[in-house]
Amino acid sequence: MLGFSAVRVFAALVGCVVLVSTLAAADAVGHPKLRIKVGLAPAGATVEVNASTATSDTASHFKLYPRGYSALVAFGASYMDNAHRRSKKYATSFRDKKDFPFSFHRRYTNGPVAVEYMVKPSTVPALRPYANEPPVLFDFAYGGSVIKNNLTGTAGLHNIPDLGREIKQYLQQLDDEVIETGRGRVLHVIHTGTNPISQMWMHALTANISRARTRKSITKQVIQMSKYIRHLATHDLLRDNVVVADYLIVGIPPLGLVPNLSFNYISAFPHHSAAQRAAALEYAGELADQFNLELRAFTSTLKEEVRAGSRVMYYELANLFKTIYRYPRNYGITAPVTQACWNSSAGVLCNNPENHFYIDTLHITTTAHKIWASKMNHLVNKVAGQAHA
Repeated sequence: MLGFSAVRVFAALVGCVVLVSTLAAADAVGHPKLRIKVGLAPAGATVEVNASTATSDTASHFKLYPRGYSALVAFGASYMDNAHRRSKKYATSFRDKKDFPFSFHRRYTNGPVAVEYMVKPSTVPALRPYANEPPVLFDFAYGGSVIKNNLTGTAGLHNIPDLGREIKQYLQQLDDEVIETGRGRVLHVIHTGTNPISQMWMHALTANISRARTRKSITKQVIQMSKYIRHLATHDLLRDNVVVADYLIVGIPPLGLVPNLSFNYISAFPHHSAAQRAAALEYAGELADQFNLELRAFTSTLKEEVRAGSRVMYYELANLFKTIYRYPRNYGITAPVTQACWNSSAGVLCNNPENHFYIDTLHITTTAHKIWASKMNHLVNKVAGQAHA
């Protein structure tokens, strides 16, 4: 017969087992469309979770969240577009290989884009995987996309999906069970804004729109982008289909340094002086800085609105551009940093694209995408490490 102490220990052990089971059941109720498959991780895999405080109907105040990522979801424009399958009516969002023979399977660069590198186990550092399986990439970006079509006079070519429609497509596919994001964390990477801000800059110059009015339009763009991201982060479909959703919001490049804007200015104002061009490019940089500053501020507020266990991060892409401009050889960029590998006038591609930062005057090489991916993975892993400290 068990003594009183033994019975008390046994009851405590039973209580622990019931607690874990209750949490699993609670997850199943909270995520009705998630298919709970206990014990189906690959043989030998270590399924890791971390405890995070959360309110519950159970006696426990702890909920278990996975540490590793099972999926990455990408939104944005050409820098994010991996040439995923799409409706024929949006075919113009692909890179035309006839005009740009360097295009890698209709991407806007000569190889994989950053989000593709992010999920590769060979990338250093690699994202922490869930159950030792690399994250799966689901890409909803479209080359040429903007934040919202027709907002402050900006639009994607042939009305291709804007950020709002990209997010809508993702949520719809979750609801229809077209995609399966797995049992790990899901990282949502959102990078857009270069196209509309560039359009607004040129429109301000050609139509002589005041700086005050243009700055208000920049704020409208950030507000709209914030609404879309908040809609995504708080949507019930995410709660029902994703175990834990994380968000990596990425700022835009320093537009005043991007060679494409200089060429566009010369084309629009062929008789202007070098000083006038320099002033205009400085203005483009100011608009990009404003956009990034306001977007970063939104990211800080979003941290208070997401569901328990989620992480919100901001990556300042402009800083990476500026660092590479200053120390290109540290990143393997031996060609002049603003010199595009593709000569559009001659229709000739350079012999060493791996040593160039730009593949054309707007888009970066796959070498640069890999550098960018490494930096973003480092940030995500760093935040994860801080959360578990």
